[in-house]
Amino acid sequence: DNGHTVAFEQGTVACAKPLALSALAPTEVPLYGKCELDVALEGAWENPYDPDQVALDARVTTASGKTYTMPGFFMVRHRRETDGADDFMLTEGLGQWKVRLAATEPGPMRVMLTARDRSGAKSYALPSPINVLANGKARGFVRVSRADAHYLAFDNGEGFVPIGHNVPIYRASHGMSVKDILEKMAAHGENWNRWWMSKSGLGIEWEAKLGWYRQAQAAKLDWLLEDADRLGMYYMLCMDTHQDFRGDGWKANPFNAARGGPCKTAGEWFTDEKAKTFYRKRLRYTVARWGYSPHVLCWEFGNEFEGWADAKQATIIDWHREMAPVLAKLDPYGHLISTSWWSKTGPEECWRIPEISIVQTHSYANNDLNTALES
Repeated sequence: DNGHTVAFEQGTVACAKPLALSALAPTEVPLYGKCELDVALEGAWENPYDPDQVALDARVTTASGKTYTMPGFFMVRHRRETDGADDFMLTEGLGQWKVRLAATEPGPMRVMLTARDRSGAKSYALPSPINVLANGKARGFVRVSRADAHYLAFDNGEGFVPIGHNVPIYRASHGMSVKDILEKMAAHGENWNRWWMSKSGLGIEWEAKLGWYRQAQAAKLDWLLEDADRLGMYYMLCMDTHQDFRGDGWKANPFNAARGGPCKTAGEWFTDEKAKTFYRKRLRYTVARWGYSPHVLCWEFGNEFEGWADAKQATIIDWHREMAPVLAKLDPYGHLISTSWWSKTGPEECWRIPEISIVQTHSYANNDLNTALES
């Protein structure tokens, strides 16, 4: 009756109305704080996660005159409830459009929104600038140190040394909730964790149809980043892992042709043009939803690329050469980028890709008491 078709299984709303755009924004935000815009967007689309059907972008002008573009995104809000050590994400509403920005300079920040669907484009300028308040305690994003490229530092020059565990799957463990685990880590001086965006973890891509995104998992990552400031935690977001591209993992993978995807083998994920198009769209959504946060220490393309079935190393490196510039261009805040291999540091030519800024090594010493010595 109102021109909308509700798709409950996907938790989203298909829209069939004339293109219309407006937004509400905060009047002020602290330096490096989250600036979230509530966007009212109507138009014609079936899948709101597909930027070929509908795309929202924010053109931002900072106080110094610097300009950049940040993509917007569609989300279905979830409320987090706990039952003992377990978390449950409960859907709230049919969905909404958002733009999330980082306030990177004190002073007025101006925003122009543009939406596009099959009918054309429409723009909307916020009637007033957003005032970014100076904050002497704000440290900013983590970068490669300007003083010594072997180290990391915040935008304000303060050094950062990540210390933590690799606790990659969002789930209760040993009777502790995820909140309990993170609080225990922080209480013992840890400031870092690595989350897998995988089928069994925070991966958003395991819906019934490729190109739709799991909103309960996305909401969990929202909560993790919102709570990270309280805990002083910084997160490496690992966007894929080999377990999803081999054996039973590949059988369940939405890219698998047996499940309606474009790839007959896991190795084709690196070369198939349809697969790469879907991947670029996921990168756009990932940056749009979580790129605002300084608590994203870095993006990691994947966990241990030797594990992808039926893929040659040269093909994998060529894929990194193609996707690293795509990710860097999408991200206006310049988060660090990494990837990983299980054979110690992996191939040197991978680390020569200009956009990849963190070299990591996975050392399987099988000696929990003295990993450093075994490495």
